[in-house]
Amino acid sequence: MRVLSRWFALAAWLAAAAWGFAGLPLPEAHAAPGGEQVLRVRADDDLITMDPAYVGKPSDHMLAMNIYSGLVRLKAGTLEAEPDLATQWELSPDGRTYTFHLRRGAKWHKGYGEVTAKDVRFSLERIKDPKTKSRFRGVLQSLEKIEVVDDYTIRLVIKDPYPAFLVSVLAFRPGWIVSEKAVKEKGAKFGQDPIGSGPFMFEKWVRGSEIVLARNPDAWEKVRLAKVVHKVIRKDAVAKLAIERGDLDVATLLEGASIQEVKKNQKLNILATPGYATHFMQFNLRRKPFDDVRVRRAFLHATDKEAIAKHVFFGNATARHNLLNPHVFGYEKLERNFYDPGKAKKLLAEAGHAGGLDVNVNVMPAAQWPQVAAVLQEQWKKVGIRAKMNVPERAIYDSRTRAGQFDIAFIRITRSNADQYLYEYFFSKSQPYPNSSGYARADGLLLKGRHTVDDAQRKGFIQAAARKIFVEDVVGFAIVNVNYVVAMQPYVKDNVPTFQDSFPWRQVWVQK
Repeated sequence: MRVLSRWFALAAWLAAAAWGFAGLPLPEAHAAPGGEQVLRVRADDDLITMDPAYVGKPSDHMLAMNIYSGLVRLKAGTLEAEPDLATQWELSPDGRTYTFHLRRGAKWHKGYGEVTAKDVRFSLERIKDPKTKSRFRGVLQSLEKIEVVDDYTIRLVIKDPYPAFLVSVLAFRPGWIVSEKAVKEKGAKFGQDPIGSGPFMFEKWVRGSEIVLARNPDAWEKVRLAKVVHKVIRKDAVAKLAIERGDLDVATLLEGASIQEVKKNQKLNILATPGYATHFMQFNLRRKPFDDVRVRRAFLHATDKEAIAKHVFFGNATARHNLLNPHVFGYEKLERNFYDPGKAKKLLAEAGHAGGLDVNVNVMPAAQWPQVAAVLQEQWKKVGIRAKMNVPERAIYDSRTRAGQFDIAFIRITRSNADQYLYEYFFSKSQPYPNSSGYARADGLLLKGRHTVDDAQRKGFIQAAARKIFVEDVVGFAIVNVNYVVAMQPYVKDNVPTFQDSFPWRQVWVQK
């Protein structure tokens, strides 16, 4: 681990040097012409899409959540739904019919007219349509009927009671409402030139450099920032240097070494929150030998999670086994560290792989997964597992995962409700994606955990499903749960993150 630590230190120095010596222009100052407030923030990756049907990564989510509105949204800093496009709603006694009353006078950006119930129907039907190929289609299959009562009233009927419907579906990406006129007009270009009704409008994208959002002049709530400039800075060491030099106002940091250093800076405000993000690995059960639970257990016993939490994340993470993060309803602390190399070798031999095993791993090219992958490669090598770690660009990573082109896939998941983890990733009808593992042995428990109204019973079903998936069947397992650390200049006020490692800029302001 000493060698690994020296490698991280050298990489950080080289990245910082590249920023300082390359003669790169500094980001614009945080005052726009006329003295209006501009916030300069880090985006850890470039834009892929801001279309709610396809948003898949946190950096895109951070943009989209400020551009769009949903019927409801998550209240900042909580897992509770609050009004957004809908000012109020009623739920029928049988728990199946929601009637939403829309905000009158809500307008689409850039002159696309008023938001109406027809746009809501279009948005939800678009996600459900197989032709859209949305990653969230399965999430909306419980939605049985969408009825436009009038321009400002929409009625949604779901097949069965679904207590998490507001938080898991309507306050998340599939619930963001799009303009029917804009989607049809822009076609495939909509994801890079979006029209929403949220507090900020899409203004500019300089590929590989920055994405600029401008205040929506028709926003129904007070927005104090004139612009938010998202600077694309992939390297944590570069982002740390930028925030310390004053070239950024807000920077989310992902890597343990950078976090450890920035916490020492007395001039910055550091927001450290117990993490919602879980680093998780899943097996492709459609491929041999991963259809054999003994092989899957061997990987579990070959993995030293505590060492990864300590040496890769510098203690800024906690070893986990349960995919669910500790904040969500139904979370249960499962055994965290099964590290036992001798047992791993024994299981491989029993499964017919005494001579070892060759595997292809699809590694997420972000969130410190490449560093974790390097450590796992060495840990697994000790028991005879020869892992080829493939770290492609994000678009290729997504394509391979969706197509099931992997033996093992590393993913990072951040969600607000157990249903968003378990049902989406392990329900049989969620195949081929996001259930890329091909698992189908917990459907009964998953459905009960989704539709049971009584909280105590629902919690029991959720926990039983998690134990079956992660302990009994070992479809995959968590590595660590990572803390969320944000460095901010002291003049940035009211910056409260949501569960999704993102910020609702509507409430933020700069104290000049």
